[in-house]
Amino acid sequence: MSEKIWMITDTHFGHEKIKEYCDRPEDHEVRIFNGLLEGVAYDDTLIHLGDICIGDTTKLHKRYIEPLQCTKILVRGNHDRETTSWYMSHGWDLVVERMEVKLNGKVILLTHQPERLFRYPYVDYNLHGHFHN
Repeated sequence: MSEKIWMITDTHFGHEKIKEYCDRPEDHEVRIFNGLLEGVAYDDTLIHLGDICIGDTTKLHKRYIEPLQCTKILVRGNHDRETTSWYMSHGWDLVVERMEVKLNGKVILLTHQPERLFRYPYVDYNLHGHFHN
């Protein structure tokens, strides 16, 4: 089992307009990678709640995802348009549309976009991305 579980979302690597749209600093990609992703250890698990990158997905995965030696789970976002097999061959260990986790007797639904929980009456919480600011 992993030592730590890390969660991140909406990194939007390669998306130049995200700086303008969401007031991200010029060096936001370096900050995300150096400030968080480099700290993820070999026996940790990283869960990305979608929208990894926009643009040259191969180049961006080689730069930011493939070097990570941890277990990597992708919960697809609306910009994650490659096939599951493509993601699996570019560093991801598991690719899903949504994921349910039980923790301390609670059921947590992990998604990219928020879900209406009346569709999932057994779910206690929905952790999601999609909101950039």
